[in-house]
Amino acid sequence: MPLTGLITRIPYLKTAFACGLLVAHTVCADSTAAVLQVIPQPREVKAAGAEFAPATARCIGVSDDAADRFAARLLQQTVRETHGIDCDIILLPQKFTNWHRLWLGAASDLPAALAIPQGNTEEGYGLKVDSAGALVVAESEAGLFYGAQTLMQLLEQSHRETTGIPGIVVTDWPEFGWRARYFDASQYFGSVVATRANLEREIKLLARYKLNWLCFDAYNFVPFKSFPACANANTLSLADWEYLVELAHRYHVTLVPSLQSFAQMYDVIWTCDAGKPYREATAPGLICPSRPENIEFLQGLYRDLISVFKYSPVLGIGCSETGMQWDKKYCPLCRARIEKGETEQDIYYKHVRDCVQAVDAAAKEFGHSVRPMMWADEFYMGYNGQRWVGIENIPTNTVMGHWKYWKDYDGISGLLQRGFDVFFLSASYQHNIYLVDLSPQDPVDGKWDALLASGIRNIADQAGQAAADNQKGLRGKILGGGCATFSQHDIRSWDTTWFAYVLQAEYSWGDPRRPLDDELNRFTDKFAAIFYEARDHETAQVIASAYRELDTVKSDLERNNYLIRDFIGVYDVQDLCYNGNDLEASLKLIDELAAHPKGPGKTIADIRQRCNHALTVAMSFRQKLAAVASRAGNVTSMQYLISAPHKMENHARRTLLLLDMADAFQKMNSAKGASARQSLRQTFSQLEKRCAELQDDTHTIVDEMDELTHGDSTGYHKVLASLEAFAKRLKEAEAVQ
Repeated sequence: MPLTGLITRIPYLKTAFACGLLVAHTVCADSTAAVLQVIPQPREVKAAGAEFAPATARCIGVSDDAADRFAARLLQQTVRETHGIDCDIILLPQKFTNWHRLWLGAASDLPAALAIPQGNTEEGYGLKVDSAGALVVAESEAGLFYGAQTLMQLLEQSHRETTGIPGIVVTDWPEFGWRARYFDASQYFGSVVATRANLEREIKLLARYKLNWLCFDAYNFVPFKSFPACANANTLSLADWEYLVELAHRYHVTLVPSLQSFAQMYDVIWTCDAGKPYREATAPGLICPSRPENIEFLQGLYRDLISVFKYSPVLGIGCSETGMQWDKKYCPLCRARIEKGETEQDIYYKHVRDCVQAVDAAAKEFGHSVRPMMWADEFYMGYNGQRWVGIENIPTNTVMGHWKYWKDYDGISGLLQRGFDVFFLSASYQHNIYLVDLSPQDPVDGKWDALLASGIRNIADQAGQAAADNQKGLRGKILGGGCATFSQHDIRSWDTTWFAYVLQAEYSWGDPRRPLDDELNRFTDKFAAIFYEARDHETAQVIASAYRELDTVKSDLERNNYLIRDFIGVYDVQDLCYNGNDLEASLKLIDELAAHPKGPGKTIADIRQRCNHALTVAMSFRQKLAAVASRAGNVTSMQYLISAPHKMENHARRTLLLLDMADAFQKMNSAKGASARQSLRQTFSQLEKRCAELQDDTHTIVDEMDELTHGDSTGYHKVLASLEAFAKRLKEAEAVQ
């Protein structure tokens, strides 16, 4: 019987609802949905008797397998941290070696066998909890590991809610086999992302949420034995990568490299003299597709990557967004081919086929089964007003990457119909300003319509479409999906974009057909508790409230930006109101808006009101989050979360300063006579003081951001320069009064 059908019959479950271990979302006569505080949500949960008190645990029994023993040690560490108990690890008798089992209980006696999910042998697991303990059973090492992750989250919840783990039977399995987080390495050089320490952390976080791919465009982030000349200060050592590959393997995460093999080759062949022979000399960033020796060169690079990333089932060859970078800037060899009758597309298709064959050949050398994977946007995006042109030229053993960051997603079914297996990619990047964007649909006014379905909505919607298309019996199949950020968009909101990656886990392991509107509040509550390792219910509630209420503040600041364009440092987005902004231009837009209000919600008074509200909420949550920070186990992420309201407060104070400066300068320009100007001296003196205070506060944020990334990708150095210019201008204005 489903768990919901037993709620009124089992006294414990009523108690569990009251204390929060199981979260009820409706009451009284309404139907009740109950979920454990586990991410991703298990596929099937049934009530099954009495609770287990983790405080009674004394031993961990585990099948005698190296991977299973590793899972047992992780569980042992969790029990220490949550309940202060050091359990003995006991290897199960030999008769159980054909099964993967993990037992946490008061005694070493193994309970009766638990059924393993049928048809999900690769990663599925069963979990049973009763008064004697908790048993995980799986047919694979990965399945046991994921069952252990679920049990570990239940132990954390038990500690957080000061109660036992309810008697349940869980049957769980993933919707998609590949579940990924993706980043473009070259766009993160010099940042926290492209460090060994961060990659170690990401691997462990991915595993916690049953994400099993860390996919990245490698460029020269990885050393090439066949082409060492392109290595530089950003390149991690071979020893680093060998360590990371094996660490990831222990956590059931695969490091999956992709090498852009047509356009976007700048970091490989355009930064060293040794790369000159391979270049499309008239188109910086491209490798020439007309030199046969270039395929041999690429095959050597592929060979190097396959040798390092030995567990990866695919090797990305990129071949994305070629036309816009080539842009008809053909070298003499390519131009000669076109003059003889070949089209740009003909050259492109041949190059892709050559890359596919080069991957096949490199993989064969190592005896590995490695499939080429390319981004398929050249076919389904219709860059030249035509779709699917030439796709019949691409071998169908090529995995097709479908990236699309807003609706619609009919390219997925188009690829499947043509016999290609698909890896789909969503993204969270457009408006992750200070905090991950929980409401891409808000505000509506001023925003390009497509962006209303971007971000976290793109994650849920694309996974749902992929799952639906996978059930249509088309020639290809969905292999999995992932979530990307790029151009350092997540640095501005570091590291709250883990909300997006964990949501990807929720929708690529769990049922992707669930509408996000039905799940978002529940997911936010779970994420706040689990990601930040909240040690009590109050801490989890404060963090969840911060995400929701600060998101409304962010949306209000966005509304202001559509009027005065005062978000600085945002780049590489489709929303033109964010690109290329500067504060001097904002002052002019404020003057124009003061002279010509644009209607309800679009006046100087409205901007001021939104900023004052932002200040109130942001200042409040800085203190609320600081007050519970010591009760969150994820100390690093908690400190970054506290910086989000600090940045919002800083932004609101800056906008209010701009409004008051614009007003003061207008009054100065219209002042008649010395006495009128003299009355403005105090105003300018106060503005000068506010500007100095804002400079000091911005310096603090600059220092924080410089620890995450070099350069000015977040815009704060540009803000600081503007404030320094404003301070000088205010001082001069005060002096002439």
